[in-house]
Amino acid sequence: MASYVFDRTANDVARGTVNLLSDSFYMALVTSLPATSLSTLASITNEVVGGSYVRKDLAKSSGTNPNTYIVNSSALRFDNPVWSGLWATAATPIVGGIIFKGTVAGSASTDIAVCFVEIIPSYVPPISPSPAPAPFTMLLQTAGTIIVSPG
Repeated sequence: MASYVFDRTANDVARGTVNLLSDSFYMALVTSLPATSLSTLASITNEVVGGSYVRKDLAKSSGTNPNTYIVNSSALRFDNPVWSGLWATAATPIVGGIIFKGTVAGSASTDIAVCFVEIIPSYVPPISPSPAPAPFTMLLQTAGTIIVSPG
């Protein structure tokens, strides 16, 4: 399965509940594919837990492909998030990340799920902080572009 936008995302963007240009977003790493019907943070059952794992705020890209509106669509690009020294308490593969509207500091169970970004191949973090794990960078060059079009 590839990266995908959740079922309700287009409606949330059309209603203005999610504004791809002005809202803040964060990513939660997951160990199994979420259902396309996932709607909020409260619905997530497969988030990485333990070790040094924390959710990451996403910086909107300021590079050569800034956030723009495309005809009848909205596009959003993020810089690659980096987890420094990521380790977990179990050797469970991380299969991707879910992007939510909001910020890590203000995260709430009602935060809206926007899309899933798959990691190919999946990544198994070390289960110990020693020796210090190398930083884990999720590359979002193409998968980090979210395009929502009507219909």
